[in-house]
Parts: sequence; C-alpha cells; structure tokens
Amino acid sequence: PPTRVRDPDEKSDPVELLLDITFVSLLNQASGLLLHDGAAAGTLHAVTVLLVTVLFWQMAAGATGIVPLDGVLRALYLANTGAFLLMAGSVHEAFTPAPGLLHGPVLFAGATTVAGLCALGMWIHVGRADRRWRGNAGLVVALMLTMTGFTWVAVLHARSGENSWFLIGYAIAMVLCSNTAIPYPRRVGIGSRVDHWAIHGARAYRERYTTAYIVGCCLCLELLEIAAQRGIGGAGLPAGMLVLFAAFAVSCLMYWLYEPLVDPARHVVDPRNVALSQMRKMAHSLGDVYGHMLMFCGLVLAAGGLRTAFTQTAGLDGDHREAAAGAAFGAAFGRWGPAIDSTALACVSGGIAMCLLGQALFSALTVWRPDALRICGAVGVAAMFPLLHGRPVGLAVAVLLALVAGVYGLDHRRQAIRTAADSGMRALSKLLPHHHRRPARDRQPHAAEPQHAVSGFELFFDFMTAFTFSQVGSLLLRRPGTGGAVRALLVLAAVYCCWTAFCAAANAGRADHGPLRRLHVAALFGLVLLGLATPGAFTNSRLSVPLVVFLAAYLLVRLGSAATLHSLDGAGAKRRVLLSAACALGTAGCLAAAVLLGGPAAPVLWIGAAGFEAVAVTAAARKRRTAAAGHLSERFAFLVILGLDMSLNGVGTRFADTPIGPVLIAVTGIALAICVLMWWLYFDTLTHYAEHHLHRLHHAEAHVQHRFRHLHYDGLHLAVVAGIVAFGVGLRSIAEDVARDAQPPWGPRLSAVQASAVALGLAAYLAASCAMWIGLRRRAMTPWLSAAATAGVLPLLAGLPAVPALAVLAGAAAVPAVAHAVTPASRAHRRAVHAEVRGALPATAPGPAPTPAPAG
Repeated sequence: PPTRVRDPDEKSDPVELLLDITFVSLLNQASGLLLHDGAAAGTLHAVTVLLVTVLFWQMAAGATGIVPLDGVLRALYLANTGAFLLMAGSVHEAFTPAPGLLHGPVLFAGATTVAGLCALGMWIHVGRADRRWRGNAGLVVALMLTMTGFTWVAVLHARSGENSWFLIGYAIAMVLCSNTAIPYPRRVGIGSRVDHWAIHGARAYRERYTTAYIVGCCLCLELLEIAAQRGIGGAGLPAGMLVLFAAFAVSCLMYWLYEPLVDPARHVVDPRNVALSQMRKMAHSLGDVYGHMLMFCGLVLAAGGLRTAFTQTAGLDGDHREAAAGAAFGAAFGRWGPAIDSTALACVSGGIAMCLLGQALFSALTVWRPDALRICGAVGVAAMFPLLHGRPVGLAVAVLLALVAGVYGLDHRRQAIRTAADSGMRALSKLLPHHHRRPARDRQPHAAEPQHAVSGFELFFDFMTAFTFSQVGSLLLRRPGTGGAVRALLVLAAVYCCWTAFCAAANAGRADHGPLRRLHVAALFGLVLLGLATPGAFTNSRLSVPLVVFLAAYLLVRLGSAATLHSLDGAGAKRRVLLSAACALGTAGCLAAAVLLGGPAAPVLWIGAAGFEAVAVTAAARKRRTAAAGHLSERFAFLVILGLDMSLNGVGTRFADTPIGPVLIAVTGIALAICVLMWWLYFDTLTHYAEHHLHRLHHAEAHVQHRFRHLHYDGLHLAVVAGIVAFGVGLRSIAEDVARDAQPPWGPRLSAVQASAVALGLAAYLAASCAMWIGLRRRAMTPWLSAAATAGVLPLLAGLPAVPALAVLAGAAAVPAVAHAVTPASRAHRRAVHAEVRGALPATAPGPAPTPAPAG
C-alpha cells in the first residue's frame, strides 16, 4: 500500500529543535540530583531520570525520522515540550516525599506520563502513516505503558530504600525500546516489515542529534552566566578565571571532537545508500542510541562538575570538604584556589571520559572504525581522578583541559594527514622532514554551494551569540527606566550587528573550513567575553575592568567581521574593510566616552555609537548578494528558536529546589502558551514565505535583493530579537519572585519594570512580525490585532498578581490571533500563501545517491 515517508533532504522542523533544546535543559537539571544528594541514592535517582528522559526523546526523534511532520505531530511535539518543562521544574523535588496533591513526586510522574503518552501517540501515528512500521509501533506502545507504570511506582516509593530494581526495569525497557528500529523476526508478530531498514528523513534525523549534542556542549556556559552576574573581576583570580576559560574551552573541544563524525553518520543512514548492508545500518542505530546516551550524560556531568568547582572557587559555596586533604598543597598552589571537591572532580573527569567513550562507540558502529585515540583519551582522563584528588581547583582543571586539548590536537592532525592522503599527498608527506609534514593551510575560503545547508559549527556559533544576548537583557533590570532600556537596546544592536556580519560571510563561503573558520573561532572568544562583561560594564562612571573587557571584546568581534570581507572579496573590499574598522573604533570610543563623561553628553554619544554601527553594517552589506536563501532564512529562524527556548527554560530552571505549587505550574503553563503563540506567528507561514520571496529575487537586480534582505533580516529581525530578549528577561524576573515568595493563590505582584518588559517585549515581537508581512506585500491583520491588544493591557498589568497578569497578557495576545485565524478569509489567505510557496519554489531535487562506502 502507498505510504507517506519523510524526504531524505528535508530539514528539521523548528518545533523539533524546540523540543531538542528543552530536552538537554532537562538533562542538565537531572544531573543536579547527583551533586545535590552526593550519595548512592542521588546517583540512582539521577541515572533513572537520565534514562527515562533520553528514552522519551529518542522515541520522538525516531518517529519523525520516518514520517513527515503534520499538524498531529506538531501538536504532540508542543505537548511533549511542555511536559519536559514541568519535569525540569520538578526534578529536584521528584524524589522527596511531601504531602499534598501537587507535590514534587506526583507532578514529576504526571509530567513523565504526558511525555510518554506523546511518544506513544507519535508511534501510533507512524504505524498509521507507514504500515510497515506497525509492529514496531505496537512494541513501543506496550513498553511505553510499562515505563509509565515504573515511573509512578518509582517516585512514590523513592525513599523506601527498595528502588534499585526500578532502575533495572528502566534499563531493560530502555534496551528494548531503543532498538525498535531493528527488524525482529516476523514469526514473533512484532518488528518492522521494512525489507531494507533505513531512516527516511536522513538529514532531519542527523540534525536532531547534532543540535542536541551542541546544546549539551553549551551547558558548560551556564557558569559563565553566574560569573557575569557577579562581575568579571570578582571570580577569584586566577583560579576562577581558569575555570571559566576551561568551561569555554571544553565546550569547544567537545564539539570539535564530535564534528568529524557527523557527515559519515549521515552518509550511512541515508536510505539512498544501497552499498551498505542491513547489518551496518542496524549497527548505526545502536551507535546512535547508546553512543549519544553516553555523550549526553557525560556532557551534563562535566557541566555540573565545572559549575560546582567554580562556585567553590568564587566563594559561593562555604562547604570546603576537601580543605584538609589539600592542606599540604596550599603553600605551593594557594593562588590556584581551594582543593577541588571530590564530587566535582569525579563529575568533570568522569563526564569527559564518558563523552569520549560515547564518541568512540558512535564511531565504531557508524563509521565502522574503532577509535583507539578517543578510548585512550577517556582512560587517561579517568585515570587522573586519583592523582588530582585533593589538588587545587586551578591545577586539576588545567590538567584535565590539557588532556582534552591533546586528544583534539592528535585527532586534528590525524584528520589532516588522512585528507592529505586522500588527495594523493601521502608519498610527498613521507619524503618531507617531520616538522614539514603538516599540509599547507587554505589561503582562500571554500566557496559555498548555491543551496548549502547550515553547518553544525554555525549552530554552535549561534548558541554562543544567544548566550551574549541573554546577558544584554540583564542591563534592563540593573538600570530600570527609559534610559536603561535604550542603553540595553543599543548594546543589543551592536552585538546583533556583529552576528549578522558573520552570518552574511557564512552565506557566501563555508564557515566550517579555511580562514572563515579561524575568524569564527576568534569571534567565539570575543562573544563570550562580551557576555561576561556586559552586566557590569555600564554600572558606574569610571574605567572599570568590565568596561575595558567589553570594549576589547567588541573590537575583536567587529574587526573580525571586517576581516571576513577581505577574506571573501580580497583587495576589492579594501575600502569597506577600512570603513568597517574605522566605524568599530568610533563606536568603541563613543561608548567609552559616554560611560566616563556621563551627564548631558551621554545620550549624544550613545546616538553617535549607534550611527557608527549603522554605517558599519551598511558598508559590510554593500554589494553582497545572497548566495543561499534557505541558509540565511534558517540561521535567523534558529536564532528565534533559541530566544524562545531560553525564555521558557529560564522559567523552568528558576524553580529548582522550590516547593511545587499551583502558582509555579500556572506560570509555567502560561509562559509555554505565550511562547507557542509567538512560535506559530513566525514559523507557520512567515519564515517560509520570506525565504520564497528571497528565492524569487535571486535573479533580480542586486539593489532590489539587497534592500529586501537588509530590511527584513538585518533590520526587522533586530526588533524580533529585542522583543524576545525583553520578554525573556521579564519572565525570568517574575519566575524568581514566584520561586522566592509563591504567595497563594496567585503569586507576588508584578512591578512596573516586569510588566513593561513582558508586555512591550511581546508587542515589539508582534509588531515586527506585522512589519515583515507588510514588506512582503501581504495582509497581516493577526499580528496587528495581537500587538495592539498586548500594548493596550500594559496599564493593567503593574500591581496585579503574577498568574492573573500573565493570563491577561496571554489572552490579549492569543484571543485576537485565534479569533482572526479561524475566519474564512484568514484561512483562505494562509492556504494561498502555502500554495504559492509550494508551487513557486523549485522542489528539492533528490540529489545523487551517496557514493558507496568502502566495504571496510
């Protein structure tokens, strides 16, 4: 019978990415159980939650790798995202007995049940859409019901001391459920009827795992947020700064070690690859499931250990249990901080070793090549635990970082030698002396294909940028009022303009190869420094350390963006490079003078800085055609997804170690509803039609395409990002007040700053969406109605309790949008837009079959 399967070249849907980021945030909260309890029971609970979370996420990833997404799957994904948010908020209370209907264990079990039912619904949908998978869907349904029962029994008997067998049940169900893609014997009555098993949506399936891994790598940056709020100069130098640098370096190295494995894995899972046997494809399934399970667990453990080490070094934790053990080393290494906590050291070293072992398993079963280097690196990192036990924090972190850097250096050299050998340079490299064997570096950037996809390296770069955006939002809370809001907006615009310059460069050339990659790596360091220094750079009227660091980091990023012009266009871009560099110096000078002088001259200097930045952006974008419309649209859409998810996760993470109550559940649910509305207004039609319009302008005159791209993407998306940042800051501030004082039954009252942040941020987002539709010459009544209603209820929000205020805001935004969206005229308009996009855009051609892989 005819079946509906997902196209191998179809990209990941934004709702899938939203779930992936929330999933890793839940893993990070689950890892806190280990550090929170510090005993065998805490380890058992953490492993149990990690297993069930990874299982539910992998079931969702497997389902959408088989059938295309439709309205049913999108609704199930949004419900699963809400369940993960509730699990993240209640995971710390899940194993603590407490009376009441909504206490932690019951809420966690209920949220886990919703997540399991969502995965169950997805596989029922798979069985209906593709009859060949009905046997596997039936097995998933049975095991999901078993897992749901295990969850309720486990959390209700968490403190009884008889929960070890629950973990065994979880492990057995995990093994069976994770291998549902394997064709079991048909005589048993279960299993797949697919003759040659393959994941149909090869690209989307691989992007799901890559995105989740990138988010896991960026979990180490959470301690940078702690350092940013404390001030960059008060981190306990030099040990505290060394831990911060180690967190950033470990994030980058763990991703760069994973990066070479992505393309071979996508090649293996592609259904058009007929050269590989069914056994190889089943081995790939096992490597994906269990290799990534080890990698995810390792990343969250390493992030938790580094966070604990930093809080101990910076004086945030008064419990120095290892002080006696490190007394002998205090005289020699006193400047490197106190002795590292044994739990933190075990988490860092064990997490890194576990991640390297997961990569080795993934490589062995996917690429069919055992990786002795990663295995040796994992053994070496794990062997450091007894040697570093009781040593100072700075020394322990430095040694572990050096080991990981050594593994990456050897792997990079191995990849370079392998590339040279594939190019016919092996014989030449053997004749040259040892120190001359390194292949020559690329002098020119790799040209981008007309429809090249967004690389994982660019997604990693976007995550770093989103971290900086979140820190800019804290300026609004430190300096409330119109002046503080304008100052925060100007700083946000400066960081955003730097990001758009690198985004345009990656659209014209390959950002993951050659000189553009090196410029992006330098910009990564600058962006992290910007995020660290932003909260404290403008708090006083003197030349402080955060201000100097902020200006230096800004010049590093902005001059790097100017260097991308020279890298792409050579001598033809000399004038634009010089103009961009001069504007960067002018912006930095105006910012420094505005902080130091203050008074009436400060607003004029801030306006001057904005003018210099506008000239720099215009000069960088001049004479630049869009090489790949899909690439540009995907980068901006991913930035919007990151902002929405950070707003949601900022609410859930504020409720850790907080007694669960109806106020917390109501705030989380309303925040999810508002973010779903924001997601729908942007991703339902707008982003696809904008991409289609940019495709249509590809053969138009250069100035026409340039004007649309500059207005729609560079300009209006700044308003979208500003609205998301303001809305997220307001939500996090409200969540913090609720967590501190959840006054029954409606929570604490909103301040004027909180009400203005959430209302005006949402109104700015909706107004920018409406302006985008106007630029596309299409009617846009829904965003206008929602934006007007949202701005109109602002006077009512200040002074209201948290739950009614957020409910009023959600109703003001959602009711006009939903009421207008169901009208016949609106539905006809949406159908016309979708039909125009599908009919005018050239269908994605089924590219040539992948080159057959060698038998070995």
